[in-house]
Amino acid sequence: MSKKLSRSQKLKLRTLGYITIFWGIAAIVFGFENHLFFLSTQQIGFEHYEFGINLLATLLIVPLAGLLGGGTIVYFFKEQVRKYPLWVTILVDTVVIVLVIIIVSIPASLIYNSIYFSRPPWDMFILVHALDFMFSLGLLHTIVFWSMVSALTMIVLQVNENYGQGVFLKLLKGNYYRPKVEMRIFMFLDIRGSTSIAEKLGHVKWFELLSQFFSDITEPIIDTRGEIYQYVGDEVIVHWDLTSGLDQENCVNCFFEIKKTIEQNAQKYLDEYGLMPQFKAGIHSGDVTIGEIGKVKKDIVFTGDVLNTTSRIQDFCNELRVELLISQEVVNKMPSQSLYQYNPVGAIELRGKEVPVSLYSVLTREQAMVLEGQRQKKPIIENVPVR
Repeated sequence: MSKKLSRSQKLKLRTLGYITIFWGIAAIVFGFENHLFFLSTQQIGFEHYEFGINLLATLLIVPLAGLLGGGTIVYFFKEQVRKYPLWVTILVDTVVIVLVIIIVSIPASLIYNSIYFSRPPWDMFILVHALDFMFSLGLLHTIVFWSMVSALTMIVLQVNENYGQGVFLKLLKGNYYRPKVEMRIFMFLDIRGSTSIAEKLGHVKWFELLSQFFSDITEPIIDTRGEIYQYVGDEVIVHWDLTSGLDQENCVNCFFEIKKTIEQNAQKYLDEYGLMPQFKAGIHSGDVTIGEIGKVKKDIVFTGDVLNTTSRIQDFCNELRVELLISQEVVNKMPSQSLYQYNPVGAIELRGKEVPVSLYSVLTREQAMVLEGQRQKKPIIENVPVR
């Protein structure tokens, strides 16, 4: 049985598909632009230029271009080159894309000449004509056009990376131009003992740990349909719309998937930093106002009491000595057949809140079974006195 693709893998494949479609549209534009270009110039190898065949050859080769170019961007640039300085990224981007364009232009030229002269692509006559194109101004024209298309593709992907998946299209449609109120589930997650860890490691090493930690937890967040709102110091803020967050208890699954990922990478952290990061989180839901603000630096911002309350809930994890707390507002919306055990810790008076907030600690089935066996020896979390 084949392994089911994770959501992050599906998003990469979907992105690759979008790039291929976009480049297909660009290929049609290129066909017409090519027509005007070759009509205005006398290029060696294009004395027998024909618009229809040229457009057909371009469209036939675009899937290959999408797979090579799009795959290079999605699986190479976004995963490998991004860790280097911007000038290195731009240089590598340019060199690789030009190489991809040249590689793709060879079969495109063979297809064109093969159709035009009604000879097989391996015929020496066809090979000579294809070679003429590779040393003509037409190839330079092709490189310039598709380099611009690649640059636009990178810009769109960069906007999505900075704001979140799918946000670029919403920005184009003006979804956030006027503020709107929506229901959201938020999770505030931060590293325990960050101050002492930072003092022990030093500023640079601590920053490297944070960067590694945030990188490692990204895939579990994506796989549970979460979106990253902000990084604030050692804290990450994740949000879901109500449907995505409650479906299969994604907002809670996210925490435990992050925990599993960090545990799987424990040796890497121990070797590099001498410790494995421990963390805590709070989950809450409520209405927020979403809108685009800023003039010199624009940003999409959430405002609402739910953000402050979620932050307070997370802070209370230290006092109750638990790793995850969730509000009753979210627990009440969870499916009746839950994968987890939600244990009430009482109504907590949080700083800045007039009405107490009822909180629950969260246990997996395995954790619940272990604690049940120890019930007579040690009180479980629901017996912790509430202030």
